[in-house]
Amino acid sequence: MRKAFGTLVFVAAFAVPIVASAATMRIAPASASAVSGGSVSVSVQVTSSDQAMNAASGVLKFPPDLLQVSSISKSGSIIGLWAQEPSHSNIAGTVNFEGVVLNPGFIGSNGTVLTVTFRALVAGVASLSISSGSVLANDGNGTEVLTGSLPGFVLISEGVAVAPSASPNPSPTSQTSSVERIVITSPTHPDPAKAYRAQLVRLEWKNPRGTGTTRVLYDRNPSSIPSVIYDPPITSKEISPGNGTWYFHAQARTDSGWGPVAHFKFTIDPNAPEETTVATSSKKDLLDISVTIAKEEPLSPWERTKAIAIAVFWLMASQWPSALVALFAYAIIRYRRMKRISSRFH
Repeated sequence: MRKAFGTLVFVAAFAVPIVASAATMRIAPASASAVSGGSVSVSVQVTSSDQAMNAASGVLKFPPDLLQVSSISKSGSIIGLWAQEPSHSNIAGTVNFEGVVLNPGFIGSNGTVLTVTFRALVAGVASLSISSGSVLANDGNGTEVLTGSLPGFVLISEGVAVAPSASPNPSPTSQTSSVERIVITSPTHPDPAKAYRAQLVRLEWKNPRGTGTTRVLYDRNPSSIPSVIYDPPITSKEISPGNGTWYFHAQARTDSGWGPVAHFKFTIDPNAPEETTVATSSKKDLLDISVTIAKEEPLSPWERTKAIAIAVFWLMASQWPSALVALFAYAIIRYRRMKRISSRFH
């Protein structure tokens, strides 16, 4: 009996499962707040409570239409040796990091890897996450011990936007008059003095010759300096910023430097009057009828009908000058017809 019990204890001792060490990454604070035009800082932190770790890497993801990286700080980091310097892309919305913790490694909670300071662009909820994360144990084998990553978010409320800092973005003094100013237009919201219902805004412009980089920004400040860089340069942008009055800013850079900043105002109002666009074919119809009248050629019944229809269409669209032209054309038609009829009796 004792022999059997001893054997059971021996087997049970070796049957106890080996619990693997665990580590987590998180964004701290998990929730932060900022106003549009302001700044907010978050950190990437590692917790490895039961096993020393000696390496961490990953990609911090953020929405570039809501946030832009202003700076990355390694101050207070547990990382002692960077495999590559932390880098970021304000176009892709990523911050890349990869580093090593020197012996004896790090064991504990909430060890800071790096701190990122963002500039909040417009109101919204910016979700932050860590992808491609990795935490390696300081066990001589580089065992992967990361079990999960905790996301975060930044709640951005409307505020007074401010121009970006002089670094890393150039200041107004870095502009050069030798570079032509961009002229911004919008086929969806063409008149800055009017409000439009359409939520999707398209902005277009033509870059000066030799442009290698453009940068743009939209906010509620009429004189902001754009900070979102596009290389290669772009010549159009579609955005949906929400209701209210907004300003779109664009700037081009050539070998001579940055050119002047162009600004374009647009307003989105769900209660704005609906826009009625006159069809191009109607304009062509009126032109054809006008040419016929100028040549004093007889008009067919179908052409007379088109003249009346075009006039009514433009009247309904509140296009008074075009409507008057159409009515004048119809008046000439009527006058010529009456003249032909009266000539039969003379």
